[in-house]
Amino acid sequence: MRQRRSWGLLKSQQEAPILEAPGGGTSTFGQSLFNCIAILLGIGVLSESMAFAYAGWVGGFVLLVLYGILTCYTAKILVRIMALDARIMSYADIARVAFGPRSIWLTVSMFCLELFTLSVILVLLFSDTLHELFPAISSDLWKIIGLAFVLPTCFLPLNLLAFTSILGILSIVLLVATVLIDGFSIRTTPGSLLNPAPTSLLPDWPRLPVAFGLLMSSFSGHTIIPSLARDMREPERFDSMITWAYAIATVLYGVIASAGYLMFGNAVSDEVSKDLVNTPGYPKWLNVVMAVGLVINPLSKYALCTRPLSTTIESLLGLHDTPVGGDPHGHPAPSSEVKPTSGHRRLTRKTAYIVLSRLVLSLLIVLTAILIPSFSIAMSFLGAFSAFLLCVIGPVCAKCAVEGRWKWYDVGILVMGCLMALTGTVAGFMQDDPPV
Repeated sequence: MRQRRSWGLLKSQQEAPILEAPGGGTSTFGQSLFNCIAILLGIGVLSESMAFAYAGWVGGFVLLVLYGILTCYTAKILVRIMALDARIMSYADIARVAFGPRSIWLTVSMFCLELFTLSVILVLLFSDTLHELFPAISSDLWKIIGLAFVLPTCFLPLNLLAFTSILGILSIVLLVATVLIDGFSIRTTPGSLLNPAPTSLLPDWPRLPVAFGLLMSSFSGHTIIPSLARDMREPERFDSMITWAYAIATVLYGVIASAGYLMFGNAVSDEVSKDLVNTPGYPKWLNVVMAVGLVINPLSKYALCTRPLSTTIESLLGLHDTPVGGDPHGHPAPSSEVKPTSGHRRLTRKTAYIVLSRLVLSLLIVLTAILIPSFSIAMSFLGAFSAFLLCVIGPVCAKCAVEGRWKWYDVGILVMGCLMALTGTVAGFMQDDPPV
């Protein structure tokens, strides 16, 4: 009876997912749209061209549009579930409502795995970019050097880190501009949009599953969607906002993927920025600025990415009072500020443990980046395993749990998502080294 009532409410929200934002949201439609696009436009754009090389023109555009529509649909599912209860504030809350309190541990584990993988990817991007600029220093050594730069940021207050997120957005915008300017600046192949490199219409079938994860990773932002929805001043316009955001992001992905694939063809690197730096004839200053932007991107995002993960680990160790079952993607307690509980000695010991735990976490991230040195493998895993689970399988299962029944199209989406997640994850780890 409760499930039927919940689904009746859920069904009634098809046109207006959230009728009232508790406490009153502060973001306008335009601000929410910008924030959502900023979340979607991440470093996954670097591997879009390789995904097209594996999927071909037909497969690349079909998958790109399919994932854009699919993740937009599941984002709306999350917010319609939120409309059932004003107390639902996060992805973890949605999981608790749909699957019960026991689902919290699984959800938190998935969040932590996603954040750990993303942190590894940031280290890979930092080291790969600097290795292209200074090839005399190995990529692994750059990873160790990068640790010295990012580790101090792990202890800064969150309010000092928040403003750095704009740097990541600017670096991606600069990358898109650089690809287009470089592509029209020369006429020799490879590297020219005026004289394209050889490409394929149809997929490279053995490598097609790798493209599943590479393309899906670009749409992995669902854990932040609930926060965006609750912060809207006009939450009834969420559907329109999210549709525009995904449409704009999909078009931009299509532009950068197409441009990179036309310029470098089937030999495009797993990070298109590598090809831009190594191709002669381009404006050198522009590519250097672009590369510096890509180096700053990981430096600015690393602490923001690892802070929720650190908070969860420190909660498990009893180092502060943040609830372990909370949402790591929410706003964690300022764990860098340790409050004394039984004197100065206990405070000093607790601070030392926090420093040690964050140092060990960063060492594990760098070690993983050394053991799995391929950017495309890490991106493929992030998309095929984590993004499919959190952005497709999870929301659809939550909808069906609240509804109490399975509709044919939800079953189809779930089966397709599971198959793509499984084949994409396996293929990602079995792929050969990407071309360089």
